[in-house]
Amino acid sequence: MKRFPQLTEIAANASLIFLNRDPHLDFPSLTTHRIVEVGGLTLRKSNGSLNKYWSSILDLRSKTVLVSFGTIGNSYQMPDNFKRSLLDTFRVFPDVTFIWKYEKPGHNITRGAHNVVEATWLPQKEMLRDSRISAFITHCGLASTYETMYAGVPIIAIPTISDQYRNALLFKRNGAGIVISKEDIGNTKKMQETVREILYNPEHTVSARRLSSRLSSTPYSGRENFLRHFRFLVDFGPLHHLKHVGATQSFVEYYSIDVIGIISLLVLITVVGVIGSIYFVLSRIIRV
Repeated sequence: MKRFPQLTEIAANASLIFLNRDPHLDFPSLTTHRIVEVGGLTLRKSNGSLNKYWSSILDLRSKTVLVSFGTIGNSYQMPDNFKRSLLDTFRVFPDVTFIWKYEKPGHNITRGAHNVVEATWLPQKEMLRDSRISAFITHCGLASTYETMYAGVPIIAIPTISDQYRNALLFKRNGAGIVISKEDIGNTKKMQETVREILYNPEHTVSARRLSSRLSSTPYSGRENFLRHFRFLVDFGPLHHLKHVGATQSFVEYYSIDVIGIISLLVLITVVGVIGSIYFVLSRIIRV
C-alpha cells in the first residue's frame, strides 16, 4: 500500500500557496514566487440595497454606528459590566444611532436606550457600503476586516482572539481605526472618549476612504490574481521550478543550527584556551 505523504511533504511540494492577504494592505514580508496573495477574494460588488426597514433606521439620525462582534463573540455572553458600559456610552451620544448585534432579544438589554437598535442578525456587507454608516465597532475578524476596508468605514477595533489582533493593527497602521483592548469595554470613560474620537475626528474617515480607494484601484483584484495563477497552474503545472531548497530542509538545516553549533564550539574552545593561558602565565609569575 502506497504511503500517504505527511502534511509537511504536501506543503513542500505544492506548486502554489494562495494567501488571503493584500500586499497593499498587509505588513511587508519576505516571500517566494510560490506565494500568491489573493486578499479580498471572497468579496463581491454588492448590487443589493438595504430593505425599507434598515434604510429607515439609517435615516433616524445624522450618524449611525454599527456594533457587531461576529458570529463567535456573541454580545449576550459579555460580562454584565461590559454591557452596562456600552449602553452608558451609547446614551452619551443621543444624536447617533447605534445598531447593536445582540443575539438574545428576550434580555431586553436596550430597554430605555432610545438611540440603540437591537438585532440578532445584520446585513453587514450592505450596511458597511452605505454612506450613512459613520463607524463600525468590531472584533476584526478577517471577513469583517476586508469588508470594512473596502467600504471605507473607520472602526473601533476590539480584538479578542487569534488573528484579530493582527487584523486590528492593519487598521491602525493605515490610520483607519482605533485599537483598544477587550478589557476597555468595561471602562465607560475610555469607551466614550474612543467613540467621540472616531466620530468627530475627520482624519479617521479620510484615511479609511483613502484606503478603500487604494484597494479598489489595485492593478488586479484578488480574484483576478487567483484565476490567472490557477489557469497557469492548470496549463503548466506542477511548477517544480518554483520549488526552493528551504522547502525540504530540516529544522537544523533551515536555521543553520549545525553551523552555529560548530562556530559556538570554536569560540568556546578559544575562550577557554585564552583564559587557561592567562591563568598559566599569571601562576608562573606569582611563583617567581
